[in-house]
Amino acid sequence: MSRWSQDAVNETLKQIYKKAATDRSYRELCLNRPEEAIKQVTDQPLPEGFTVRFVDNAGADVTFVLPDFLGDSELSDSQLEAVVGGKKKKKKDKDDDDDPFKDFHSLPSFPISNCK
Repeated sequence: MSRWSQDAVNETLKQIYKKAATDRSYRELCLNRPEEAIKQVTDQPLPEGFTVRFVDNAGADVTFVLPDFLGDSELSDSQLEAVVGGKKKKKKDKDDDDDPFKDFHSLPSFPISNCK
């Protein structure tokens, strides 16, 4: 099992970005066979089952990661009312414990002004 530190990820990405910005064939390799492109800049293997995808900077392309699947459980009455009736819950509502997203405060920010 491969263990990547944040420093190792950052250094690998730095090398990939530098090479992909100046070498057209390497850039194509990143887009079509990312695991091979990574192997060219580091000997450290990717963790098993880990998928990497590079995309060209061709405009606005944002990937949002969905939260973990909570299962096929039924909604509570208060959650169902909020969805069906459009009821907005108050900050101190007693049913806050039923909300699996109560700690979800905002979307991640991204530099939309840099989009082509």
